[in-house]
Amino acid sequence: MGRHRITQLRIAGMRAIEDVALDLNGLTVLVGDNGTGKSTILEALEILRTAAKTLDFVDDVLVKGHGGLRGLLRRGMDELRLGVTIEGEERRATYDMVVAQSGNATRILRERVE
Repeated sequence: MGRHRITQLRIAGMRAIEDVALDLNGLTVLVGDNGTGKSTILEALEILRTAAKTLDFVDDVLVKGHGGLRGLLRRGMDELRLGVTIEGEERRATYDMVVAQSGNATRILRERVE
């Protein structure tokens, strides 16, 4: 198996982050004032990592592990969008998801894998 690495992280509507596509080329260092989104970036990566496991994603990951959608959403936003691009030898994978309230329940509204 060849080496694979995350080359881009996409976050929209999560805590301090309104909308960002962060290109990850080689060494990436997160530096900034308190409340600017450094921990949010790491939490988004953790959420995406656990999305690949066979769990009840909404209950096991979002609710129990991260305090629920309301705790993750940026003020004024009604949906959380996360995405990642992973590249390796001759292959590239892209995953995007949108999570929002649907009635009384939190649901994954859209998922896309390429």
